[in-house]
Amino acid sequence: MAVTAYPVILVDSTNGSASDTACSGAGPSTALTGASASTDAGGTVVTLDGSPSLANVNTDGSHVIYLADTTAGRRRFAAINAKDDSAKTVTVEQAFFGSLTGKAWAIGGTRATLVGSVSWLLFDNNSAAGDAMPGWTVEMKSGHSESVGSATRDLWRAGDTTNGPITIRGASGAATKPIITFTVNNQGFRVRGNYQHLRDFELRNTNATKTASFAIGTTSNVIGTVLSGITITHATDKFWRGLDWATNNNAAVAMKIEHCEIANCAAHGIIFGSSDYRNLEVMYCVIRSNGTNGITCGQSAEMPRIHNCIIASNTGVGISFSKTGTSSHGAGPVVHHCTIVGNSSHGIDFSSCADDGLLGLNITNNILDSNSGTGINSGSITNVKLRVANVIVRGNAFYNNSTDISTNLDNFDVDSTFGTNPSFTNAGSNDWSIGTALKGKGYPQTANLDGSATRSYYDPGAAQRQEAGGGVIYIDD
Repeated sequence: MAVTAYPVILVDSTNGSASDTACSGAGPSTALTGASASTDAGGTVVTLDGSPSLANVNTDGSHVIYLADTTAGRRRFAAINAKDDSAKTVTVEQAFFGSLTGKAWAIGGTRATLVGSVSWLLFDNNSAAGDAMPGWTVEMKSGHSESVGSATRDLWRAGDTTNGPITIRGASGAATKPIITFTVNNQGFRVRGNYQHLRDFELRNTNATKTASFAIGTTSNVIGTVLSGITITHATDKFWRGLDWATNNNAAVAMKIEHCEIANCAAHGIIFGSSDYRNLEVMYCVIRSNGTNGITCGQSAEMPRIHNCIIASNTGVGISFSKTGTSSHGAGPVVHHCTIVGNSSHGIDFSSCADDGLLGLNITNNILDSNSGTGINSGSITNVKLRVANVIVRGNAFYNNSTDISTNLDNFDVDSTFGTNPSFTNAGSNDWSIGTALKGKGYPQTANLDGSATRSYYDPGAAQRQEAGGGVIYIDD
């Protein structure tokens, strides 16, 4: 039978199988189990003991059988694409080792762990790949809580553009986000394969030393990573760095970070390093109260696009750019519609960029408020270099910074607002909605769009005002 669906393997620390050997996580809600399965010579047909009824086992690829072949490196999870209820056999999409006998097995039920030694074989089996296949998902139920008893968890298995990503996620709409806690001063999740999506769960680290740990990062050149709805905020159980794509200087291409909250890290909230970083997007995130910079874009970070983010109360710079090489893959960095407030240094700093690293830099419609340094700092970069690089600074709102903007940016600063209090609704409670004073003060300010009589009005900052009786406004420019 052709596979038309992909498994969602369920994980629940409260109600899952305690041993993680009497369930596969994808199949009937009450697991079918046995103690003595065998495989044919090709490893694709599994004969089950105990005469189980296979009536509720799907053969579209959405159900999985777990086979306890404990020899290192051998597959333990495979999707089911055929069954014979009379012969008590299932045929699998991914072959087990051939001619096995006497192996415990399970179909369905709920697993108790994500990062346990058996479950993690889905992502890292023999430090090469993993038993999960492109399109597979592992879902943690509401309230799932689990501790990693040893160091780093590597995600080797890659998704693809035919079947889809490899996904680890919390259940949609979970009342309590799942929590994974690391206990060592070391790297947490390391993305090692392409097209991996991590969504809607929380990460913590209980180790008292905060000098080498990060929540999510990589040591590989990866494509298509998505981090969505990740929470890294605990005030005590914190990491050294939140999202770290710098420690091992490997590349990330077409990476998206969205709807994440990253706070209280001992150092950077997000850091991209000195390798080849292209098409990076950080959007709708809150990055606050970290021990160094909110976001650091290093020597080779090309085209980072940072928009609709709150970047507040970080000990260093809100957003730091220090690109030194030529931008060879497209347009330059973009910072749009961010609220950058109360950082202990500059709001946005690109003073360390080399000439070619400035190409296409665009800083538009942000709020820079109460930063201890300069709101937007270009350092000693000359006016001529800024013009040649086509640097754009426009529609920003400056208030209460030590210095609002570097003097060499005067000729580039278009339609910006100075000295107007944004009147945040309740900054102490993380509500950065603005009052009426900055209404429509973004770029363009009441100007006709070229070639038409159409007018457009934007509020600066991450939060757009909603007029009485108005609908939801979604900014993604």
